[in-house]
Amino acid sequence: MGIRILRGDDARKVAEEAAENLEEPAEAPPEVLALRRERRLSGPYEPGDIAPLDFGGEAPSPGDLHLREPATQIIVPPYGPEWTRGQANHWFTEAGTGRVFIRCVAGHMVGSPGNDQGGANGLSLVMTTDRPAVVEARPLVSYRYLYQIGKLGGIGGGGKAAGGLEIQAYATVSWGGGGIGGGGTHHTGEPYRSTWFDRGHGDSPIQVQDDGQEVGAHVKTRFHVSPGVKYTVKVGPWLAAHAWHSLGGATGVGAAGAWIDLRIRWIVVAH
Repeated sequence: MGIRILRGDDARKVAEEAAENLEEPAEAPPEVLALRRERRLSGPYEPGDIAPLDFGGEAPSPGDLHLREPATQIIVPPYGPEWTRGQANHWFTEAGTGRVFIRCVAGHMVGSPGNDQGGANGLSLVMTTDRPAVVEARPLVSYRYLYQIGKLGGIGGGGKAAGGLEIQAYATVSWGGGGIGGGGTHHTGEPYRSTWFDRGHGDSPIQVQDDGQEVGAHVKTRFHVSPGVKYTVKVGPWLAAHAWHSLGGATGVGAAGAWIDLRIRWIVVAH
């Protein structure tokens, strides 16, 4: 059988177990988790002055790849359970299309909760195996982003925004197994985090928008799989916004805001 992709309730159960085992109570108390749920959008974005653009068109057929690698699966939407980390202002996922959206604002921006805001969110791919193997997971992602940074008012102050894509695999072992320390969930393989933009600005506000890029083969994670263990691969954007203000008698205030809107078109699983 080799690698088997789990879907539906089976995948959701594994992903939830992984999230519970990895969660640090000090970082995410119940009220924070509740706030994350409140900030989940019912659509790709919140209407406003920095709304993402429509991708348009249909995803290309994975059959056009004509891969020659042995034991390769091309997994198209729908994907497994959504996940979220940190404190984004708004976020959205759509498993059926692979659509993921995240938005953060900081400083002198409408809806800003403070001077630092950041988080990540995305979708999962859950798998098992009946034989040891080395697996490589590679998503093909189309994305757009926008960021606004700068200062308002007098002297001093500014804003910074950074964001990109991350992919990480997690292994979940039932308690009593898994070697030293028993079971649980742990990071496995090689995490990958790309940076699409990272910029600070201490002058009049500027806006930078990228209307569309596509990334593929170099975005990947590689990990060993063993029978009896369930593996969750998480893919999605990360985003951070930071604002700083003037000191003393100066009147400058910083502002930063950004969004990333992407579509996971497919994930190649090679072993």
